[in-house]
Amino acid sequence: MKVFLLNDTATVPHIGCQAVSDAHARLLGAAGHRVVDRAFLGELKPFAHREEEAGIAGVLADDSLRGRIEAADVVVVNGEGTLHHGVGTEYFAVLGSAQRLGKGTLIVNAVFEAHQGWESVIQRLDDFCVRDQNSLEHARSFGFRCRMVPDSFLAAQFEGAAFVDLHDKIVITDWHPARDFDVGVTLRGLLDSVEGTFYFPMQHGIHAYLWRRAAATWARASVIVTARHHGLYLAAVARKPFIAMPSNTRKVEGLIAAAGARIPICIHRSEVEAAADYTFKNLGEYERLFDWLAAQLPLQTFSSLGTGSDDTDALRELAQLEKHRSLRPEADSPAAWGLSNGKGAGIVSL
Repeated sequence: MKVFLLNDTATVPHIGCQAVSDAHARLLGAAGHRVVDRAFLGELKPFAHREEEAGIAGVLADDSLRGRIEAADVVVVNGEGTLHHGVGTEYFAVLGSAQRLGKGTLIVNAVFEAHQGWESVIQRLDDFCVRDQNSLEHARSFGFRCRMVPDSFLAAQFEGAAFVDLHDKIVITDWHPARDFDVGVTLRGLLDSVEGTFYFPMQHGIHAYLWRRAAATWARASVIVTARHHGLYLAAVARKPFIAMPSNTRKVEGLIAAAGARIPICIHRSEVEAAADYTFKNLGEYERLFDWLAAQLPLQTFSSLGTGSDDTDALRELAQLEKHRSLRPEADSPAAWGLSNGKGAGIVSL
């Protein structure tokens, strides 16, 4: 099946962005589906529109974008970081246009929160796949057909040796800028005053090249303190205990709830200090989460597409991904990387 994949995040040097893009290429290729076109993160922003009919009309009136839709059998939206609080309308506009052109439509790997409008488009989806318990409950509150599959991050290939020695270090990640006023204050305070901390941003230019080695790098740490959703996933892959802090949506809480694990969410320093004690006395709760995630493999993210008959496989789709990415040279510019500076910097919420 020929796939047009929207919101591919391979152009951002965030460990989560790189891992999800890698995973989607692998999953689709292994199932015999070929990604014939990609719209990378932010590429379709000019088609955002609050009104459903006007948004769809704008897409259909654009000869280039319409042609890209018509060349595919199915349009798939990677829903991470986009479909909440009224944003991501450009993707609904393209999905609605694809439906009118008789194409299959899917949303996968989504956070879904504080949704506004576009109900008819969502109702007509061939599949709607969210990645956490809170998103699932929110979707079902609208009456949408929906299912939950953990983040595609789990299907990425991590390999290689550690690229920095974190033996016995307390790893502290970056955070979403929307939480700079509370989470950011706490994490900066820990970095400034707690011995043995090491700042390891999830988003940094180095991850465009070394992201696959991140799990091995974290595996030697003592504990992870993270306000990043994909920070929890990376800790799970490395099987390291973590102290969780919230992001700009309730995806961190929703992941923990889905696993049925009793893991606290912290904001203030006193809560982090209490959680540090709790973590090492309750390692079984973290193992519960890690084991639950492992049990979800192989991921059924694209199961609704069935098995395709295209002449492709995982390795060929990874090569296709690199080809598509090479056509966006602006993504190689540091200005597009959003290098983290330890003060809440970062351009994506993944």
